[in-house]
Parts: sequence; C-alpha cells; structure tokens
Amino acid sequence: MAAELRAEQRKGQRPDLSYPLIVNGLDYLDDVVGRLATAPGVLPDVRALKYAVLHLQAATEVFLKARLQRDHWTLVFKNPATAARTAFDSGKIESSCTTEEAFTRLTRIKGLALPDKALDAVKELAKVRNALQHYG
Repeated sequence: MAAELRAEQRKGQRPDLSYPLIVNGLDYLDDVVGRLATAPGVLPDVRALKYAVLHLQAATEVFLKARLQRDHWTLVFKNPATAARTAFDSGKIESSCTTEEAFTRLTRIKGLALPDKALDAVKELAKVRNALQHYG
C-alpha cells in the first residue's frame, strides 16, 4: 500500500486515502511484520519494537470494530444509543468504543466465544501501547 501511495505521488496524482477497515488492519499488520522481520540472530531495534506495538494494537482495534460493524454500525460508537448515521458515514464519530469495549460487545451482545485469555492479552496490549505513546 505504501508503495502504491508513493507511485501516485511521483505521478503528481492525489493519492486515494480510502482505507476500508479490513484493508487498514491488514496494512497495520504488514507494517508490524516488516518491522519485526530481521536477519536471523538480529533483534529489532527499539524504534521498530515501539511501532510494532503501536500498529499491532491499532490492527487489533480495527479488526474488532470491523466485526462489530458487520453486525450493526451503531456498535462502534461509545454510546450506541446516541449514534448518528451521518456521523458514521462521514467518519466523524466523536467517541468510539475502546478496544476492550469492542471485545466485550462481541462476547456479550453477539455471543461470540472469545476466551478470557484473549481479552487479557487485548487489555495488556492496550496498556503497553498507551504507555509507549503517551508516557514514553
């Protein structure tokens, strides 16, 4: 995706910045793998690890919200009762659910059998991401 963007920029074209959720999540995962894929015996540097964590958490959030949207678009709002279709369609949602809330909605509202261990991993990833992004 990044290569396509650079090719459009070289041609003087305005890049298409439309990223459907699943494509966006896969783009994040591709970046994570690229940052962590090193030569045998060579560890990724600290910057690569930082962005791998940030993008892994972003991918997790995007995939969970994509699954919620598959069932109903209001489920991604912080408060589904106040959801407005115009805000959703324009991408101007003032407050969406957290990653943990998305996970919980998938288990409690949709009845998906997601193990507690997975929720614990999602929570821990969010904590690490927040620490890296906001507190260094």
